[in-house]
Amino acid sequence: ILYKRKNFNFLYFIKYITRNCLKKNFMHLINNTTNLTTIYTANFFKIFREKNFNLFMPFENRPHQNSIIRCTKRISKKNKIYGYYHRMPEPFQSEMIFKGTEIDKLYVCSDLQKKIFNKYYNWPKKKVKVINSIRYPRLKKRNKTIFLPFEIKNIDFLIRNLTKFLSKKNFSLKDIKISLHPLKKKSKKHQLLRTKIKTILNNLKNKRHKKKESFIYPIILGEPGGVAAECLQSSGKVYHITDSFFDIFSHKIWKGIQVKKIIDDVYEYTKEKKVQLVKLNGKKNNFSKILNIN
Repeated sequence: ILYKRKNFNFLYFIKYITRNCLKKNFMHLINNTTNLTTIYTANFFKIFREKNFNLFMPFENRPHQNSIIRCTKRISKKNKIYGYYHRMPEPFQSEMIFKGTEIDKLYVCSDLQKKIFNKYYNWPKKKVKVINSIRYPRLKKRNKTIFLPFEIKNIDFLIRNLTKFLSKKNFSLKDIKISLHPLKKKSKKHQLLRTKIKTILNNLKNKRHKKKESFIYPIILGEPGGVAAECLQSSGKVYHITDSFFDIFSHKIWKGIQVKKIIDDVYEYTKEKKVQLVKLNGKKNNFSKILNIN
C-alpha cells in the first residue's frame, strides 16, 4: 500500500499543468481523477512490469481500474484479469456501461444482474459470470428502519414527503430505527435530518388514537444505493422517497420488481418470491473455491 500525506503540493501542481497544457485533451487531464489514475498506474507498472500474473480486483468501471487493466495487458497479454462487482442491483447503473475493457471475466452475484449488464449495458455474455456473493454471506432483515441517503440534497423535501407518507399510511411508529451510513455518523447534516425525523415520529405518535396498521417494511430516503435491493431480498417490500427519476426502479428493466406510486415522490417496491437479487453463499468467502485457486 502506497500512502502519502494529503498536503497540497503547489510545485507538483505547477509541473502537472505545465506538462499537460499543450495537449489537445487538456481539460480532461486537469482533474484529480485523471491525476490519481496516472499515479496509480505508474506505481503499478513500476512494481509489476517484469511479472506474469493474474489480476483479481473489485470492479466498478472506474478510470483508475480501467487504467490498471490496460497496464496489466501491456505488461503481458498472457496476464488474466478477473473483476468482481460486489454491489447489489441499483435502479440506474450507467457507470457499468461496457467500454471495451480488456477484462477477461466479470463476476456478478445474480442472474438478474447479469441479464441487465448483457442487455442494457452491452457486456458480452461470455465475459459475465454469476457467482455467490462474497460481500454478503447472509442478509439481516432491516424492517422498521428508515434509511438516510449517503448524500443529503434537500432536507425539506425528505421531511415533507416522509410526513405525508406516514400520515397517509397510519403505521404503528413504535421502535422505528433511523439508519445512517457508517461514514456519515458524524455529519451534522445527517444528524439534523435524524433529529427532524425523530420529531415527526413523536408528533404522529401523540396524535394517533385509533387502531394502527402494523409497520413492517423499510423506508429509504433519497438515493437508494444497494440498500433497496438488500431490503427487497430480505423483506420483499420497500418504500422509497425520491425526487429523481433515475433513482426509481423500472419494472420494465428489472423484471420481478413491481413499482407502485403511493403519492407524488413516494414509491412502493415489491419483489416476486422467485427472483433473487443476490445469491448468498451462507458461509464465508468462497472466491478461491469458485475460481479454483490454490
